[in-house]
Parts: sequence; C-alpha cells; structure tokens
Amino acid sequence: MLRRISGADVRVTAMEQANRFTDSARLVDTYRRDRVLLAGDAAHIHSPLGGQGLSLGLVDAANLGWKLAAVIRGDKPDSLLDSYTSERRPVAEAVLANTLAQVALTRPDPQSSAMRQLFAKLMEIDAVNDHLDGLTTGLATRYDLGAERDLVGRLTGDRPVGRAAARTSLFAEMAEGEGILLDASPDGHAAALAAGFTRVRCLPADAGPSMLIRPDGCIAWAGDVGDVEGLVDALERWFASAAPRARRLPGTVMLGRAVVLRAVAIGAANVADDVTTGGQNVTGRLPGSVVAAVASLPHPSQTRRRNAQLNAARWSETVEASPASSSRPICSTRPGRSWSRSASRT
Repeated sequence: MLRRISGADVRVTAMEQANRFTDSARLVDTYRRDRVLLAGDAAHIHSPLGGQGLSLGLVDAANLGWKLAAVIRGDKPDSLLDSYTSERRPVAEAVLANTLAQVALTRPDPQSSAMRQLFAKLMEIDAVNDHLDGLTTGLATRYDLGAERDLVGRLTGDRPVGRAAARTSLFAEMAEGEGILLDASPDGHAAALAAGFTRVRCLPADAGPSMLIRPDGCIAWAGDVGDVEGLVDALERWFASAAPRARRLPGTVMLGRAVVLRAVAIGAANVADDVTTGGQNVTGRLPGSVVAAVASLPHPSQTRRRNAQLNAARWSETVEASPASSSRPICSTRPGRSWSRSASRT
C-alpha cells in the first residue's frame, strides 16, 4: 500500500508505534432520550481533519449546561432540553459533511487529484475562503430560532459594554452564566420589559441594535433602536418570569471529552449552592462524574462574592444615581446588578 500511494520503493523493516486514523463519521439521531443526554464525542465522531472536534464539543457543553441549570432550578420545564438537539445536531451534521469532503480531497486517485486542482483554484477567491473559514471555525453557526433577522441565532463575539466610566467586556459580564440584554433604546424601554424576568442582566449599549444574549452566547433577539417587537416572546421562551422552584435533575450526561465534562459541570455549579430540596443540596442529585467535576471548581458563593464586590465598584456611579436624575429603568435580578443611565449622556 505504501508503495502504491507514495510511488516509492518503501520497505518497512520494523514498527515502533502504530496508530489508526479513519474517516469514520457517525452522528446520533437525537442528543436527548428521556434522562440521557449526549455531548461531544458521545454524540458525534468524524475525521480529525480541520481540528474541529474540540470546538464542536465545547459548544455542545455551553449550549446544554445553562439549560440543565435552568431545569434544575425549576426556571424552565424539561422541554427546554429538546432545543439542545434541534440546535446542535445540525451543526455536527455540517461538520461531518465538511470533514468527509476533506477526506475525499486527500485520495490519490486521478479523479480526486483533478478535484484538488479545481478546489485550489476556487480557494483563490476571497468569498470561497470566507465561506470555508466559517465552516471550519464554527463562526458561521446560526441556530434556527424562527427569526427572519440574520443576527438572531448567531453566536456573539466579545465586545466592550457599559458606560465610558465603567467600561468592561461582554464575556466578563457573562461569567456567571446569566443572560444579557444590551439596551440601546433611548428611554430604556427594552430594559423595562426585561425587569420582570430572572437571571437577565441589563447593560447600556451606546449604539444599536439592542440584543438579548443567552448564557451560551447565542443572540436570542435583536431590535433596532426603539424597536422592542418580539423581545417579550424571546424572554418568555428562554428565561423565567416567576420565582424558581427546585426540580430533580432530568437526565444523565454522557460526555466524550474531559474538558466538555468540566464545561457542563460549570453550568451545574451555578445552581449547586442555592437550590436545595428538603435540606439536601442539589449536587446530591447529580451524576457522580459531574459532582466530582463540580467539586474541583471554585465554590459558586465565592465567585458571586468576588463578582459582587467588583460589580459594586464598577457600577457605583450609576447605582447611586438618584431617581430624579435618571430616566432609565432599572433591570436587575440580584443585589448590585442594577444600572441606570442619565438622560444626558456623556
């Protein structure tokens, strides 16, 4: 085989180490069945070409982790977990397709060689490169959330947020696993609508569009300045408007990578120290492997205390603003998580 593929007189005299790589491509029909949830390599396998597997599994975990936490807290019904399959399976299906295409391009037969030459020419076109970059990096991912606006369903990147005196980054504000509403409306109308929902933080945006961002970074709603149509529907779909009630963990998580296990455990850790049932901490209802991963993480209360101190200092100017000097509503679900902005912007 080596002679046929390489065209050289290759002779193997000894073998020190042998590894087997194949173009096997497998994808489960569903990521959830009753109390069993799959993520990472437990849900999909494919050729390692392009190095896409790690990112694919991590985003699986990010998508699933916050939804598990919401169901455990009782914020949302078990049916929320069905969106995990509908959102993540099409992404894995696309990865399997492009890795199979890459395998086809590496074959030594004349037909594949001709295809490689044609493909090399196509890659000289910027638009083709942009398309391929989006496929292999996952940046082109868009979940079908039923919205016509192209921005909705995309995964957001990091960006500066907040007022000039308290500038921070979006990802830093998302560190505790809460949703974010970037409100660019001049009268704070979007923030006023979000005020009745739990675990949604409102931050001022200097320019539009206003955006509702889920804990996994997915843009769940977007509206031009002053336009709030569809915001309440998105808030009701992904967040809770009533006090949470403790629920039993609806499933067992099977994970293909240790790093994905840790990412899912972070989502569970966010609720581990403040949701109890009959005096028993909710971690007693988690699978043993997830409990072990949670135990290795900083205690959530420590994280919250640190972030609360930082948040108090960061937003002290706006929190202390008197109602008479502010025309912006307050949107907050936890102490120290409010913001208000004066009508005269600096």
